[in-house]
Amino acid sequence: AHVGPVRVGPSECGMGGGLYLTERVSDGDLLFAVPHSAVMSVEAAFADPRLGTGLAALSESDGDRAALAGFVASKLLASDARSPYLATLPARSAVDPQHMLWWGRDEVSLLEGTGAHRECLRLREEVDEVAVTLSGDTLQSDVGRCGQQAVDEAVRAAYVSILSRAFTIDAGGAGVGAGAPALIPLLDTMQHSAHATVRYSYGEGRRVEVFAVGGHAAGAEMTICYGTHPDMVFGAHYGFVPAAQAASCYTVLRLNEATALTAR
Repeated sequence: AHVGPVRVGPSECGMGGGLYLTERVSDGDLLFAVPHSAVMSVEAAFADPRLGTGLAALSESDGDRAALAGFVASKLLASDARSPYLATLPARSAVDPQHMLWWGRDEVSLLEGTGAHRECLRLREEVDEVAVTLSGDTLQSDVGRCGQQAVDEAVRAAYVSILSRAFTIDAGGAGVGAGAPALIPLLDTMQHSAHATVRYSYGEGRRVEVFAVGGHAAGAEMTICYGTHPDMVFGAHYGFVPAAQAASCYTVLRLNEATALTAR
């Protein structure tokens, strides 16, 4: 791994963490690089000696996202070498469960009549079905060791991480996992902006290399573009709607916010 002039800290332009410069950089400067071995990918899932066969079969029936969710869930349930990274992933909060996979039924029902509601229901159904499949096969031993509720919660948390933070492995690459979602440490700490200040590509040894776009002063928060999506995708997948699209942010109102509005 190569870590250049960057640090992680509370974001000033979004929820959670953000990535900041510790010194001035110029356009094209390498900020950091992540070795392929540190990436949580479908390829790594299939290579796992305990889980690989089952997750490969799940990928065939339910897709790469489901297989990666099973792999991430297994790591969340175990003491793993990647645990420092796993600790940075989204976790359920009793105070403000931001992602719709952690919402209650009353909150989801606020979206009725919108595309966001249909997308939420579709994703929640997918998570429930995949959790049942994993519990009866690949993660069966984890159910016995940790309990059904813990496994269900781990699968749900894995989906939250993948929906909100995963990137696509180089679609032009060869081999298992090309074009599939992957969790890339450090890269996934960056907040979204339509005007990204970093770009990433694949270098020698398939390591992920992240470069500055334009010159920036020390202390600047660096951002990456999550893509162009309708509000319902930003809301249901990422847990927020960009400010530039705030005219439609009703699709992700929290229950207490909606109650306050109707009381006015």
